[in-house]
Amino acid sequence: MFYPVYDSPDALAVVGDDLGTALAAIALVLILGIYIPQVKEWGRIGTMVNRITDFAKGGEDGDGYSYQSVQARIAVAKGIDGERTR
Repeated sequence: MFYPVYDSPDALAVVGDDLGTALAAIALVLILGIYIPQVKEWGRIGTMVNRITDFAKGGEDGDGYSYQSVQARIAVAKGIDGERTR
């Protein structure tokens, strides 16, 4: 595979193309994860989609729900050794 030399005048264009391609791929996977439920089962895509949609909601329900806070409460309730505390 050919790796371009980043000292050339077109180096910024090459890096920009690489970043643009990466961002487009991530956006495509997230959009598919939102609109096609089966995509959420592919590895960590479901987690990424849930976190982004929770962030976009911005707590508009007013109930204080967020994925991170629920996971933190579960961890505190289980304690250090992983067993539930009384």
